[in-house]
Amino acid sequence: MDWIVLVVAGLFETAFAFCLGKAKESAGNERWLWYAGFAAALMVSMTLLVKAIQTLPVGTAYAVWTGIGAAGTVLIGIFVFREPVAFWRMFFVSTLIISVVGLKAVSHGRDTTVGEVQEKVPNKITSIALLFNECINGRNADGLADLMTEDHLFVDAANNATTGKSRNMENWRSFFDLFPDYRNVLEVVRHEDSTVIMRGYSVCADKRLNEFRAIWVARIENEKVKEWRVYADTEENRRRAGITNT
Repeated sequence: MDWIVLVVAGLFETAFAFCLGKAKESAGNERWLWYAGFAAALMVSMTLLVKAIQTLPVGTAYAVWTGIGAAGTVLIGIFVFREPVAFWRMFFVSTLIISVVGLKAVSHGRDTTVGEVQEKVPNKITSIALLFNECINGRNADGLADLMTEDHLFVDAANNATTGKSRNMENWRSFFDLFPDYRNVLEVVRHEDSTVIMRGYSVCADKRLNEFRAIWVARIENEKVKEWRVYADTEENRRRAGITNT
């Protein structure tokens, strides 16, 4: 859904560029009508962009929004305002469109479900833990809330613990605001009964969190995440998490 909102935001960006072009060709009251259309389209485009970046990475969303607007504006210039068509112009418009599609393909969507994850990972316990991680990577606070037990326990790498869904949701929303491009890259995943153990590293523009190698331990209860613990990936913490042989 957020990608649809983002695409519509990009189309309205094209619309306000179209209004500017028409205003340039007009005079008198008609010109001011086109300027009003420009203001309205700009307001809608920016509002939808702000909505989209609540769950999509800011860098990806802004690049896609700009790409759609730029490609759309060039095409309107050619087909509506009779601007010249040249090979290199069309070539670079094509690369913009390909880039937008590519960013969508490699980005983490918001609307992934347990069932969709299970198509790739048949074990349901593991699927729930992986979906929880996808919600973190996609800044999907609502998805995290749906997957948490009411007494959810989060323990960070410094051994700070937070108990309760509501308190943890406040912390996650603050975290997403501070680190909008943060994500976990998982290299090893295995499960033991109701516990899922994951190893990998984090990626973030903030150097404090970038390439931090970690162990994530999720405990699942009644198809919800009861605990989510983070450990630095050291020998001591591997033993502490019971994954010496991983």
